[in-house]
Amino acid sequence: MPDIPSDPTLGFIAVIFLLLGGFLVLAGIGIIDVDRIRVTKGTRTWVAGILLVLLGAGLFLGDILVGAMAQSTSLAPLTASPANTTMVPTVPINTHTPSVTPAPPTDTPTGTPTLTATPSSTPTETVTPTPTPSCILEDFEATRQILWFSPDAGVFSYRETSEQAHSGNRSFKVNYNKTGDFQFLGAELSPGSCDFTIGRTVHIWVYGEVTLLLKLEDLDSNQVDISDQRASSPSGWTLLIYNYSGAENVIDLGRIKTMLLFPAPGSASESGEFFIDDVAVFP
Repeated sequence: MPDIPSDPTLGFIAVIFLLLGGFLVLAGIGIIDVDRIRVTKGTRTWVAGILLVLLGAGLFLGDILVGAMAQSTSLAPLTASPANTTMVPTVPINTHTPSVTPAPPTDTPTGTPTLTATPSSTPTETVTPTPTPSCILEDFEATRQILWFSPDAGVFSYRETSEQAHSGNRSFKVNYNKTGDFQFLGAELSPGSCDFTIGRTVHIWVYGEVTLLLKLEDLDSNQVDISDQRASSPSGWTLLIYNYSGAENVIDLGRIKTMLLFPAPGSASESGEFFIDDVAVFP
């Protein structure tokens, strides 16, 4: 049985009244006789005692009722309140973090796709700036600074033509049918047309398949082999670049007189056709 809560002050006063009232009742009717405390026997004494007993009993009952009401209020179910008719059960908090099973690997990457995964509708083209020539030797248009010649008239035939052109409308067509290892086509430069010391490479655009050896000759007839370069496109243009760095130790680059082109150097039975355009010196 649960303890009935009570107000300790009220209960204490009730007990005092009960004890005092009971004493007076007993003393008034002559059941007890007290020597040192003078209590007059008679009706008034026991009536006063009854009143005190009744008052003490009332206070004691009041204390019991207050405690019972407090207990009933604390034990009342939540559903008894009209303001809250639904009792929400307390859900325990689970502090355990469940482990995550990793997904099996797949062939499809899960990372952020790069820009190359989805091609752009408009492709970006990297434009390489065209270097500026130090001097133009021959473009077969307005710039004419070369006199073409060959000591082997029966091996070479050549002429300007509009059949092919790398730039502009015209180029230089060469046919050859060799009978010796080193037969050449010469290009004599106009005096003072180009100072080779301000550049380091000779650029020649060639249409067709051919290997060309380039030699440079100065005004004192000193010659130097530059290099062999091959044009490998039978139906397209190829840029041949001849780097003459170091040739200044053999010839005078400030007084170049002739460029010599040897098709298929070292072969005595080679024949073919090619076109030349846009001959220039570059840094």
